Amino acid sequence: MPDVKPVRDLHESAVRLARLAEQVPVGTRGGSVHPSELVAGINAESDLACRSGPFGPVAPNRFAVRLNKVDLAALGNQRRLTHELERITESTAMGRGRRLEGPVRVWLEADTSMEQGSLAVRSFHRPGRRPAWAFLTGGGTTLEITVNLSLVGRAGDADVTIAHGSVSDHHALVWFEGESAWIRDQGSSGGTFVDGEAVSGNTPVPADGMIRFGRVEYMLRVG
Repeated sequence: MPDVKPVRDLHESAVRLARLAEQVPVGTRGGSVHPSELVAGINAESDLACRSGPFGPVAPNRFAVRLNKVDLAALGNQRRLTHELERITESTAMGRGRRLEGPVRVWLEADTSMEQGSLAVRSFHRPGRRPAWAFLTGGGTTLEITVNLSLVGRAGDADVTIAHGSVSDHHALVWFEGESAWIRDQGSSGGTFVDGEAVSGNTPVPADGMIRFGRVEYMLRVG
């Protein structure tokens, strides 16, 4: 199973920002854009481009960042930089409880029309296969949860499909937000339970908590 660990604490993002800053050779070739500005620009664009979905906000997952070629050249190891930007962007969206329908990708582009010290960000929504951020384990099977704000149910359009008669077509929503996983029953006929207690509204799921959808029970493991 992939080792996917959504950020539970904003301090972790700060640590990653510090790592990005270490890559910038201060004063080298006149570069004047700091990695923290890239993060701020991507997050601002993500906020603006976030759209309403049937179950909550859907964040964009593709970001093109345009910079002056001097600023771009001064950023050092761009492969490592874009990887860290992707990690931070995904963690921020997950921490805010937003749906991501594909893997996060960030790329940097040189643009001779950009003034030095400035940047511009474009975003896109592109569905695609994502690594699992959590797993439902029970009855000898393991189900991956790849999309944040995942719909669990029996219907074919559910993000996580459970083919059991006690499970409603659109049974419950499961997502990560802040520092924990959450669940909300979607008006199912069989009910949703966490550690034996009926779910009412948005309900946090403790680490390795047991979730029952109708008569089917799973342990939820994040990461």
